[in-house]
Amino acid sequence: MQKTGILFQLRNILSVGSFRFFPFSFFFVVNRFCGMVMLNLVVKCIITLNIIKDNMKHTINAIGFAVKDIKLMVEFYRAVMGFDVEWDGGVFAAAKQKNGIYFNFYKRPDDNSGLLNPLTYPAGINGSVQITCDIEDADDVDKEYERLLAAGASPIIAPTTWPWGMRSFFVADPEGNQIEILAHVTG
Repeated sequence: MQKTGILFQLRNILSVGSFRFFPFSFFFVVNRFCGMVMLNLVVKCIITLNIIKDNMKHTINAIGFAVKDIKLMVEFYRAVMGFDVEWDGGVFAAAKQKNGIYFNFYKRPDDNSGLLNPLTYPAGINGSVQITCDIEDADDVDKEYERLLAAGASPIIAPTTWPWGMRSFFVADPEGNQIEILAHVTG
């Protein structure tokens, strides 16, 4: 096979680093059956995707809650939610999720000294943020709702089947942070 053709060069250009959307055979099929016009369109789309990817400045690798009682929150998320929370008894705790993102807790500062802008915290249910956890079976949503309420979570929205194909509910953890539990409805 000749290694200087346009498709070989294109494959090498697009395979640099971790950016590999399409295998070489896809380009060969596009070239052979759709002609160079289609290949040109695909290349333009991929180049656009590369530009978008290269312009992304930040990626979320963790999300955290500032908490009043870190011990209470660690115990709730370990025992009730089943998270593998690492905590040494200090002011910070972390639970690495299956997708690699960390869910963190840190103790709220006692005052705002040293801060350029004072921090404020919501009272009651925190309507500004939520975490969402999936479960496999929509039939288990109601049982999970009852289990979380029995474990001390506060109800926000009872189990509901939504028109977009999900069954979910919302509760709050002991400090008022929203937790949504959902399952996709099939059939």
